Amino acid sequence: MQAIGIPDIAAGTVDVSIVESGVALALKMGPMLAENADRELEILGVGDQMLFDLVNYWMPIYSEINPAGVIVRWKIDDPMPVNREKKLNELILLYSGGMITFEMAQEEITKLGYKYPEAAFSIIMVQQQIASGIVPGDETAAAPEPVAPDG
Repeated sequence: MQAIGIPDIAAGTVDVSIVESGVALALKMGPMLAENADRELEILGVGDQMLFDLVNYWMPIYSEINPAGVIVRWKIDDPMPVNREKKLNELILLYSGGMITFEMAQEEITKLGYKYPEAAFSIIMVQQQIASGIVPGDETAAAPEPVAPDG
């Protein structure tokens, strides 16, 4: 495999310390990703043309769907693998340290592939209020304490 240039990561034999280190992982995967980036342009061009033909020719004729100016394109995310456990721990630390909002943490967690039902967000917020000693629906709990004027 080394003779024909297949990297350890592509073959599935890689040291755990390399996968844990973002810099080492980038160095190991860099040549393979650079070569793939050259091929992606051609693949995306063919894919975009196929989607254009489907939307503008096939659907209007066979499905009687009017695309009305719809543009459909392929999108490729960052091919570098993400250490999900490390990313989740980082998000938890940032949120608990008050450096990011709850919504920012949820957005990043959703990018990692976690799916939340619509009602989950309001349930999580109520659970957080209960955990911090605020009774949901009690407007006086969130009100600031009155301050006596000096004098």
